[in-house]
Amino acid sequence: MRVIAKFCLLFVVASVLAATPALAMNWKIYAPDENGTRYWLDTDSIVKGGDGYTYAYYQFGTPDGSAPTETSAPIIGIKCETGDSIKLANGQWVPGNHFTTAAFLFNALCPTSGK
Repeated sequence: MRVIAKFCLLFVVASVLAATPALAMNWKIYAPDENGTRYWLDTDSIVKGGDGYTYAYYQFGTPDGSAPTETSAPIIGIKCETGDSIKLANGQWVPGNHFTTAAFLFNALCPTSGK
């Protein structure tokens, strides 16, 4: 029963993120890498779920690219306390350590976690 409740909550969070209007997207660069690839985070999509995960849209771009214009983007969920993450892939939540505490996206979503 607990597993069903968790997946229902994840579905609700994903639905809320998916319903975010394109005009509300506020893309910010959260980290360029050594090759200049731009990593974008939609700061308007950041949602703290009741399951302990922080959810957000993110994108990768080219060094000379501008902010994303797509209305659909990958969604990541990171549990700041543990570094665990889930991502939405093909309509399914995929658990795992997609990002570590040293990862740029983790640091952008969990800047005060101290991890």
